[in-house]
Amino acid sequence: MIQHFLITVLVIYGVHASTEPRMILSGVYDKLFFFLSSKMRNPSIILKPLFDCTPCMASIYGTISFFMVDSFPTPLLFSWVVWVFSLCGFNYILNKLL
Repeated sequence: MIQHFLITVLVIYGVHASTEPRMILSGVYDKLFFFLSSKMRNPSIILKPLFDCTPCMASIYGTISFFMVDSFPTPLLFSWVVWVFSLCGFNYILNKLL
């Protein structure tokens, strides 16, 4: 469980770092930004949980990683909420330390 948690944190930070300018996925980020800018006034509503904000990214990537586990805990909804908020808090603390 702790390994799964730390792997999820590393994936979140890896995706975040790889979409920074001059990184490997910056082109994907730029194209998505220009596409969303033409469709909506505030594209950061979608970009923050996908690439920009590591605590916000816990909502999407944490949900995906939670449901990738083979065995689900008994109180599924409660466990999912705890998982996502734990990831969010841990990423927030890492942002303050780094």
